[in-house]
Amino acid sequence: MAQAVGVTPVENTPPVREDLSRFGMFIDQSARIGLSPEQTERVGREVKETPDRRLTDETRTQITDQMVKSGASRDEAEREVSRLEITARMLPNTMTAYGMVNVPTVSIEPQVTVAPQINVTVEAPSNNRDIDYTDAMQKQAAMGGSGSVMGGGV
Repeated sequence: MAQAVGVTPVENTPPVREDLSRFGMFIDQSARIGLSPEQTERVGREVKETPDRRLTDETRTQITDQMVKSGASRDEAEREVSRLEITARMLPNTMTAYGMVNVPTVSIEPQVTVAPQINVTVEAPSNNRDIDYTDAMQKQAAMGGSGSVMGGGV
């Protein structure tokens, strides 16, 4: 199991310490039934991931039929599949392996290309500043007279 996840034991201690017997019992039953590694994994996943913690009807039928073709009676095959399902329910949700893991090194060469493009738009003020100023003064003068009409004068 540790090798499958890439863990190397350290100081002669087993990398997987908890629940090893549960995994062993499940794998042993799967092997006795004649399941492939892919089928064994599917059984474990289906039982652990479905809300009712059962095999799907499709998987149950497939394994039962496979056992019957191998020479088992239908009753015996159904019993064995039910036992396998129960054993799969006892599997823990997680597995912890202690040891060393080789972490691959990856070197990445940076590839940065900078191609700045700057657009500058300049709006210069008009050369007719006197005209703008004159218009503003006329408008101010026109507003200045309105105060006496409205009673705002001193």
